[in-house]
Amino acid sequence: MGDYLRPGTSIGIIGGNSISLMLSIQAKMMGFNVYVLDSDANCPASVVADELIQDDYHDISAVERLGRMCDVVTYTVGDLDVEALSLLEKRIYLPQSADLLAFMQDKLLLKAFLEECGVNVVPYATIVQMTDIEEKIDGIGYPCKLEATRSNKEIYLTGPSDMFKTIDIVKEGTCILEATIGKVRNLSLTVAQNEEGQITTFPVVEHFYSDNRLVQTVAVEGYLDKELTEEVKRIGRIIASKINNRGVVTIDLFLTEAGIIFVDKIIPIIDVKAIYTKDACAIDVFEAHLRSICNWPLLKDLNISTDVIIYHIIARELSFMQRQIQHQPEWKFYFYNKDATLLSANVGHISVITEDVDDDLTKLNLLMK
Repeated sequence: MGDYLRPGTSIGIIGGNSISLMLSIQAKMMGFNVYVLDSDANCPASVVADELIQDDYHDISAVERLGRMCDVVTYTVGDLDVEALSLLEKRIYLPQSADLLAFMQDKLLLKAFLEECGVNVVPYATIVQMTDIEEKIDGIGYPCKLEATRSNKEIYLTGPSDMFKTIDIVKEGTCILEATIGKVRNLSLTVAQNEEGQITTFPVVEHFYSDNRLVQTVAVEGYLDKELTEEVKRIGRIIASKINNRGVVTIDLFLTEAGIIFVDKIIPIIDVKAIYTKDACAIDVFEAHLRSICNWPLLKDLNISTDVIIYHIIARELSFMQRQIQHQPEWKFYFYNKDATLLSANVGHISVITEDVDDDLTKLNLLMK
Protein backbone atom coordinates (compact mmCIF):
# COMPACT_ATOMS: atom_id res chain seq x y z
CA MET A 1 0.00 0.00 0.00
CA GLY A 2 1.36 3.41 -0.96
CA ASP A 3 1.18 6.63 1.00
CA TYR A 4 -2.02 7.16 2.91
CA LEU A 5 -3.41 9.97 5.02
CA ARG A 6 -3.15 9.31 8.71
CA PRO A 7 -5.59 10.33 11.44
CA GLY A 8 -4.80 13.84 12.59
CA THR A 9 -4.46 15.20 9.06
CA SER A 10 -7.08 17.52 7.57
CA ILE A 11 -9.90 16.89 5.09
CA GLY A 12 -11.51 19.77 3.23
CA ILE A 13 -15.10 19.45 2.04
CA ILE A 14 -16.56 21.70 -0.65
CA GLY A 15 -20.22 22.18 0.25
CA GLY A 16 -21.86 22.06 3.64
CA ASN A 17 -25.06 20.15 2.83
CA SER A 18 -26.55 17.19 4.69
CA ILE A 19 -24.26 14.73 2.89
CA SER A 20 -21.32 16.85 4.04
CA LEU A 21 -22.69 16.67 7.59
CA MET A 22 -22.67 12.86 7.59
CA LEU A 23 -19.29 12.74 5.86
CA SER A 24 -17.88 15.13 8.47
CA ILE A 25 -19.22 13.01 11.34
CA GLN A 26 -17.55 9.92 9.88
CA ALA A 27 -14.29 11.78 9.26
CA LYS A 28 -14.20 12.96 12.86
CA MET A 29 -14.82 9.39 14.05
CA MET A 30 -11.86 8.25 11.92
CA GLY A 31 -9.61 10.85 13.55
CA PHE A 32 -9.42 13.55 10.88
CA ASN A 33 -9.77 17.30 11.17
CA VAL A 34 -12.55 18.67 8.99
CA TYR A 35 -12.75 22.02 7.18
CA VAL A 36 -15.93 22.88 5.27
CA LEU A 37 -16.38 25.53 2.59
CA ASP A 38 -19.89 26.95 2.25
CA SER A 39 -21.47 30.40 2.01
CA ASP A 40 -24.15 29.56 4.60
CA ALA A 41 -22.97 30.02 8.19
CA ASN A 42 -25.78 27.69 9.32
CA CYS A 43 -25.26 24.94 6.77
CA PRO A 44 -25.82 21.41 8.17
CA ALA A 45 -22.09 20.53 8.31
CA SER A 46 -21.24 23.66 10.29
CA VAL A 47 -22.20 21.98 13.58
CA VAL A 48 -19.54 19.29 13.13
CA ALA A 49 -16.67 20.90 11.22
CA ASP A 50 -13.55 22.02 13.05
CA GLU A 51 -13.79 25.15 10.97
CA LEU A 52 -16.33 26.54 8.52
CA ILE A 53 -14.86 28.71 5.78
CA GLN A 54 -17.78 30.95 4.95
CA ASP A 55 -17.35 31.75 1.29
CA ASP A 56 -18.88 30.91 -2.07
CA TYR A 57 -17.74 27.45 -3.13
CA HIS A 58 -18.15 28.54 -6.77
CA ASP A 59 -15.27 30.96 -6.15
CA ILE A 60 -12.17 29.09 -7.27
CA SER A 61 -9.90 31.19 -5.06
CA ALA A 62 -11.94 30.09 -2.03
CA VAL A 63 -11.56 26.45 -3.08
CA GLU A 64 -7.82 26.94 -3.51
CA ARG A 65 -7.61 28.50 -0.04
CA LEU A 66 -9.38 25.45 1.37
CA GLY A 67 -6.90 23.24 -0.46
CA ARG A 68 -3.91 25.01 1.07
CA MET A 69 -5.33 24.38 4.55
CA CYS A 70 -6.00 20.68 4.04
CA ASP A 71 -4.22 17.48 3.05
CA VAL A 72 -7.04 16.35 0.74
CA VAL A 73 -10.14 18.05 -0.66
CA THR A 74 -13.41 16.41 -1.62
CA TYR A 75 -16.75 17.79 -2.77
CA THR A 76 -20.39 16.93 -2.03
CA VAL A 77 -21.99 19.27 -4.59
CA GLY A 78 -22.32 18.81 -8.33
CA ASP A 79 -22.49 22.37 -9.66
CA LEU A 80 -18.80 23.25 -9.46
CA ASP A 81 -16.79 24.72 -12.35
CA VAL A 82 -15.20 21.71 -14.05
CA GLU A 83 -12.49 23.67 -15.88
CA ALA A 84 -11.48 25.50 -12.73
CA LEU A 85 -11.31 22.23 -10.77
CA SER A 86 -9.16 20.68 -13.50
CA LEU A 87 -6.65 23.49 -13.06
CA LEU A 88 -6.75 23.15 -9.29
CA GLU A 89 -5.98 19.43 -9.46
CA LYS A 90 -2.41 20.43 -10.28
CA ARG A 91 -2.08 22.54 -7.11
CA ILE A 92 -4.12 20.72 -4.46
CA TYR A 93 -4.84 17.07 -3.72
CA LEU A 94 -8.29 16.57 -5.27
CA PRO A 95 -8.69 12.81 -5.82
CA GLN A 96 -12.23 13.05 -7.16
CA SER A 97 -12.07 13.45 -10.91
CA ALA A 98 -13.11 16.80 -12.35
CA ASP A 99 -13.66 14.99 -15.67
CA LEU A 100 -16.22 12.74 -14.03
CA LEU A 101 -18.04 15.78 -12.69
CA ALA A 102 -18.37 16.91 -16.31
CA PHE A 103 -20.45 13.81 -17.02
CA MET A 104 -22.92 14.90 -14.36
CA GLN A 105 -23.19 18.34 -15.94
CA ASP A 106 -23.26 17.39 -19.63
CA LYS A 107 -25.45 14.49 -20.74
CA LEU A 108 -23.79 14.24 -24.15
CA LEU A 109 -20.36 13.73 -22.59
CA LEU A 110 -21.86 11.02 -20.38
CA LYS A 111 -23.48 9.24 -23.33
CA ALA A 112 -20.22 9.27 -25.28
CA PHE A 113 -18.28 7.90 -22.31
CA LEU A 114 -20.79 5.11 -21.68
CA GLU A 115 -20.69 4.12 -25.33
CA GLU A 116 -16.88 3.89 -25.07
CA CYS A 117 -17.39 1.57 -22.09
CA GLY A 118 -19.50 -0.71 -24.27
CA VAL A 119 -22.56 -0.62 -22.00
CA ASN A 120 -26.17 -0.18 -23.07
CA VAL A 121 -27.50 3.38 -23.29
CA VAL A 122 -30.95 4.45 -24.40
CA PRO A 123 -30.98 5.26 -28.15
CA TYR A 124 -30.54 9.00 -28.66
CA ALA A 125 -29.73 11.71 -31.16
CA THR A 126 -27.94 15.05 -30.77
CA ILE A 127 -30.16 18.04 -31.51
CA VAL A 128 -28.64 21.42 -32.36
CA GLN A 129 -31.48 22.95 -34.36
CA MET A 130 -35.14 22.25 -35.10
CA THR A 131 -34.45 20.50 -38.40
CA ASP A 132 -32.38 17.92 -36.52
CA ILE A 133 -35.53 16.74 -34.73
CA GLU A 134 -37.35 16.29 -38.03
CA GLU A 135 -34.41 14.28 -39.38
CA LYS A 136 -33.88 12.11 -36.30
CA ILE A 137 -37.41 11.49 -35.04
CA ASP A 138 -38.05 8.50 -37.31
CA GLY A 139 -35.02 6.72 -35.91
CA ILE A 140 -35.94 7.48 -32.30
CA GLY A 141 -39.72 7.05 -32.61
CA TYR A 142 -42.64 8.24 -30.48
CA PRO A 143 -43.05 8.62 -27.58
CA CYS A 144 -39.68 10.21 -26.87
CA LYS A 145 -38.04 12.81 -24.67
CA LEU A 146 -36.18 15.99 -25.58
CA GLU A 147 -33.88 17.23 -22.83
CA ALA A 148 -31.28 19.95 -22.49
CA THR A 149 -27.75 18.57 -22.16
CA ARG A 150 -26.71 20.92 -19.35
CA SER A 151 -29.91 21.42 -17.34
CA ASN A 152 -32.93 19.48 -16.09
CA LYS A 153 -35.29 20.93 -18.69
CA GLU A 154 -37.14 18.27 -20.65
CA ILE A 155 -40.34 17.71 -22.59
CA TYR A 156 -42.09 14.56 -23.80
CA LEU A 157 -43.26 14.16 -27.36
CA THR A 158 -46.12 11.79 -28.13
CA GLY A 159 -46.58 12.70 -31.81
CA PRO A 160 -45.92 15.30 -34.53
CA SER A 161 -48.47 17.65 -32.97
CA ASP A 162 -46.08 18.15 -30.02
CA MET A 163 -43.28 19.48 -32.19
CA PHE A 164 -44.10 23.11 -31.37
CA LYS A 165 -43.20 22.44 -27.73
CA THR A 166 -39.56 21.93 -28.64
CA ILE A 167 -38.84 25.45 -29.95
CA ASP A 168 -37.89 27.12 -26.66
CA ILE A 169 -35.70 24.34 -25.33
CA VAL A 170 -33.78 24.00 -28.62
CA LYS A 171 -33.15 27.76 -28.69
CA GLU A 172 -31.33 27.48 -25.34
CA GLY A 173 -28.65 25.13 -26.67
CA THR A 174 -27.75 21.58 -27.63
CA CYS A 175 -30.30 18.92 -26.66
CA ILE A 176 -30.68 15.16 -26.64
CA LEU A 177 -33.62 13.41 -28.29
CA GLU A 178 -33.98 10.14 -26.40
CA ALA A 179 -36.20 7.12 -26.96
CA THR A 180 -38.68 6.18 -24.25
CA ILE A 181 -38.07 2.68 -22.95
CA GLY A 182 -40.30 1.03 -20.38
CA LYS A 183 -38.56 0.55 -17.06
CA VAL A 184 -39.38 -2.52 -14.98
CA ARG A 185 -36.89 -1.88 -12.19
CA ASN A 186 -34.81 1.14 -11.15
CA LEU A 187 -31.47 -0.03 -9.78
CA SER A 188 -28.27 1.50 -8.49
CA LEU A 189 -24.76 0.36 -7.70
CA THR A 190 -22.32 2.34 -5.57
CA VAL A 191 -18.61 1.78 -6.24
CA ALA A 192 -15.55 2.95 -4.29
CA GLN A 193 -12.00 3.15 -5.68
CA ASN A 194 -8.76 4.25 -4.00
CA GLU A 195 -5.39 5.51 -5.27
CA GLU A 196 -4.08 1.95 -5.55
CA GLY A 197 -6.87 1.10 -7.97
CA GLN A 198 -8.65 -1.15 -5.49
CA ILE A 199 -12.37 -1.28 -6.30
CA THR A 200 -15.15 -2.17 -3.89
CA THR A 201 -18.78 -2.54 -4.90
CA PHE A 202 -21.73 -2.14 -2.57
CA PRO A 203 -24.84 -4.31 -3.04
CA VAL A 204 -27.13 -3.64 -5.99
CA VAL A 205 -30.42 -2.20 -4.71
CA GLU A 206 -33.81 -1.29 -6.13
CA HIS A 207 -35.44 2.13 -5.84
CA PHE A 208 -39.11 3.08 -6.07
CA TYR A 209 -40.31 6.47 -7.28
CA SER A 210 -43.59 8.36 -7.11
CA ASP A 211 -44.27 11.65 -8.91
CA ASN A 212 -40.56 11.83 -9.88
CA ARG A 213 -39.60 11.55 -6.24
CA LEU A 214 -37.44 8.84 -4.69
CA VAL A 215 -39.67 7.16 -2.11
CA GLN A 216 -38.19 3.83 -1.08
CA THR A 217 -35.00 1.83 -1.40
CA VAL A 218 -35.06 -1.91 -0.85
CA ALA A 219 -31.79 -3.44 0.34
CA VAL A 220 -32.57 -7.08 1.06
CA GLU A 221 -30.26 -10.02 0.50
CA GLY A 222 -31.68 -12.21 -2.26
CA TYR A 223 -34.36 -9.69 -3.23
CA LEU A 224 -32.83 -9.27 -6.69
CA ASP A 225 -31.90 -12.15 -8.97
CA LYS A 226 -28.28 -13.26 -8.49
CA GLU A 227 -27.50 -13.19 -12.22
CA LEU A 228 -28.91 -9.66 -12.44
CA THR A 229 -26.78 -8.38 -9.56
CA GLU A 230 -23.65 -10.04 -10.96
CA GLU A 231 -24.22 -8.41 -14.35
CA VAL A 232 -24.80 -4.98 -12.78
CA LYS A 233 -21.58 -5.35 -10.79
CA ARG A 234 -19.72 -6.38 -13.94
CA ILE A 235 -20.98 -3.21 -15.66
CA GLY A 236 -20.02 -1.15 -12.61
CA ARG A 237 -16.47 -2.48 -12.59
CA ILE A 238 -16.07 -1.73 -16.30
CA ILE A 239 -17.15 1.86 -15.73
CA ALA A 240 -15.02 2.27 -12.58
CA SER A 241 -11.93 0.94 -14.32
CA LYS A 242 -12.25 3.54 -17.11
CA ILE A 243 -12.67 6.63 -14.95
CA ASN A 244 -9.83 8.47 -13.28
CA ASN A 245 -11.62 8.81 -9.98
CA ARG A 246 -10.80 8.20 -6.34
CA GLY A 247 -13.80 8.08 -4.08
CA VAL A 248 -17.37 6.92 -4.37
CA VAL A 249 -19.63 7.03 -7.41
CA THR A 250 -23.19 5.80 -7.80
CA ILE A 251 -24.34 4.32 -11.10
CA ASP A 252 -28.05 4.46 -11.90
CA LEU A 253 -29.38 1.70 -14.14
CA PHE A 254 -32.73 0.28 -15.13
CA LEU A 255 -34.04 -3.06 -16.30
CA THR A 256 -36.55 -3.46 -19.15
CA GLU A 257 -39.23 -6.11 -19.65
CA ALA A 258 -36.91 -7.80 -22.12
CA GLY A 259 -34.30 -8.15 -19.38
CA ILE A 260 -31.91 -5.57 -20.86
CA ILE A 261 -29.90 -3.41 -18.46
CA PHE A 262 -29.39 0.22 -19.47
CA VAL A 263 -27.04 2.64 -17.72
CA ASP A 264 -28.78 5.95 -17.02
CA LYS A 265 -26.44 8.14 -14.95
CA ILE A 266 -23.12 8.28 -13.14
CA ILE A 267 -23.24 10.39 -10.00
CA PRO A 268 -19.69 11.41 -8.96
CA ILE A 269 -20.63 12.56 -5.46
CA ILE A 270 -22.06 10.69 -2.49
CA ASP A 271 -25.69 10.22 -3.48
CA VAL A 272 -28.73 9.98 -1.23
CA LYS A 273 -29.60 6.67 -2.91
CA ALA A 274 -26.59 5.12 -1.14
CA ILE A 275 -27.84 6.11 2.30
CA TYR A 276 -29.13 2.56 2.85
CA THR A 277 -25.52 1.53 3.53
CA LYS A 278 -25.64 3.13 6.99
CA ASP A 279 -27.66 0.19 8.33
CA ALA A 280 -27.43 -2.50 5.67
CA CYS A 281 -23.64 -2.91 5.26
CA ALA A 282 -20.53 -3.50 7.35
CA ILE A 283 -19.25 -0.04 6.40
CA ASP A 284 -21.31 2.78 4.95
CA VAL A 285 -20.79 4.94 1.89
CA PHE A 286 -19.22 7.73 3.96
CA GLU A 287 -16.47 5.54 5.39
CA ALA A 288 -15.87 3.99 1.97
CA HIS A 289 -15.46 7.44 0.41
CA LEU A 290 -13.02 8.56 3.10
CA ARG A 291 -11.03 5.35 2.82
CA SER A 292 -10.85 5.88 -0.94
CA ILE A 293 -9.70 9.51 -0.98
CA CYS A 294 -7.24 8.91 1.88
CA ASN A 295 -5.88 5.79 0.14
CA TRP A 296 -6.75 3.42 2.94
CA PRO A 297 -7.27 -0.26 2.05
CA LEU A 298 -10.79 -1.04 0.89
CA LEU A 299 -12.84 -3.96 2.07
CA LYS A 300 -13.73 -6.60 -0.47
CA ASP A 301 -17.10 -6.31 -2.17
CA LEU A 302 -19.71 -5.65 0.48
CA ASN A 303 -22.82 -7.71 1.03
CA ILE A 304 -26.04 -6.81 2.78
CA SER A 305 -25.55 -7.73 6.42
CA THR A 306 -28.95 -6.44 7.61
CA ASP A 307 -32.09 -6.35 5.46
CA VAL A 308 -33.54 -2.84 5.37
CA ILE A 309 -36.16 -0.79 3.59
CA ILE A 310 -35.34 2.91 3.40
CA TYR A 311 -38.11 5.50 3.29
CA HIS A 312 -36.79 8.87 2.13
CA ILE A 313 -38.41 11.75 4.05
CA ILE A 314 -39.13 15.08 2.38
CA ALA A 315 -39.74 18.37 4.19
CA ARG A 316 -43.53 18.35 4.00
CA GLU A 317 -43.56 15.00 5.83
CA LEU A 318 -41.18 16.05 8.60
CA SER A 319 -43.71 16.71 11.38
CA PHE A 320 -45.68 13.55 10.59
CA MET A 321 -42.54 11.41 10.65
CA GLN A 322 -41.32 12.93 13.89
CA ARG A 323 -44.63 11.90 15.49
CA GLN A 324 -44.03 8.32 14.35
CA ILE A 325 -41.03 7.98 16.67
CA GLN A 326 -43.31 6.94 19.56
CA HIS A 327 -45.36 4.56 17.43
CA GLN A 328 -42.74 2.72 15.39
CA PRO A 329 -40.15 1.23 17.77
CA GLU A 330 -38.71 -0.99 15.02
CA TRP A 331 -37.81 1.97 12.82
CA LYS A 332 -34.54 3.91 12.90
CA PHE A 333 -35.00 7.62 12.28
CA TYR A 334 -32.48 10.01 10.72
CA PHE A 335 -33.16 13.74 10.41
CA TYR A 336 -30.38 15.77 8.83
CA ASN A 337 -31.84 18.81 7.10
CA LYS A 338 -34.61 20.10 9.37
CA ASP A 339 -34.24 23.70 8.20
CA ALA A 340 -35.00 22.97 4.53
CA THR A 341 -37.34 25.54 3.01
CA LEU A 342 -38.31 23.59 -0.11
CA LEU A 343 -41.20 21.24 0.70
CA SER A 344 -39.84 18.59 -1.68
CA ALA A 345 -36.31 18.71 -0.20
CA ASN A 346 -34.91 15.49 1.23
CA VAL A 347 -34.61 15.99 5.01
CA GLY A 348 -33.99 12.51 6.38
CA HIS A 349 -34.84 8.86 6.10
CA ILE A 350 -36.20 5.88 7.99
CA SER A 351 -34.49 2.50 8.09
CA VAL A 352 -36.98 -0.30 8.56
CA ILE A 353 -35.10 -3.40 9.67
CA THR A 354 -37.18 -6.03 7.91
CA GLU A 355 -37.76 -9.75 8.11
CA ASP A 356 -40.73 -9.65 5.72
CA VAL A 357 -40.08 -7.16 2.93
CA ASP A 358 -43.52 -7.45 1.31
CA ASP A 359 -45.34 -6.96 4.60
CA ASP A 360 -43.21 -3.97 5.61
CA LEU A 361 -43.53 -2.36 2.18
CA THR A 362 -47.30 -2.70 2.46
CA LYS A 363 -47.31 -1.13 5.94
CA LEU A 364 -45.17 1.78 4.74
CA ASN A 365 -47.34 2.41 1.72
CA LEU A 366 -50.54 2.36 3.77
CA LEU A 367 -49.09 4.74 6.34
CA MET A 368 -47.97 7.26 3.74
CA LYS A 369 -51.26 7.40 1.83
